[in-house]
Amino acid sequence: PALDAGNARRRDIAARYGDGLAGTGVRLLEPRGDSEPVYHLYPLRLARRDVLRDYLEARGVGTGIHYPIPAHRQPALTGIPHRAGPMKVTDESCGALLSIPMYPTLRDEQVDYVIEAIREFLRNG
Repeated sequence: PALDAGNARRRDIAARYGDGLAGTGVRLLEPRGDSEPVYHLYPLRLARRDVLRDYLEARGVGTGIHYPIPAHRQPALTGIPHRAGPMKVTDESCGALLSIPMYPTLRDEQVDYVIEAIREFLRNG
């Protein structure tokens, strides 16, 4: 019964993250124009992912690395012809993606705290 409201709240949070992190150089989600995402996760992409993760964790912000090993490198898929050529973008993405908090009960103050912590990290290098 709360699905629609929860999805709407996730969209609100995603918009707040997008506005708050715009212009920082962090690559954000770019939904397709013909879709209406519900933002089950909110991954960022940046080269210093692990350093940011430690920084946020030290400030009480939980993060996630949801796809640490690309599918084409999973032992279960060894020998299955599921790709053609190197998968450089996939490999690089798996080393750069970090999910920040995303759930419908996040309060605006919490979202703002995450945004400010990321901005502070980027300012301080």
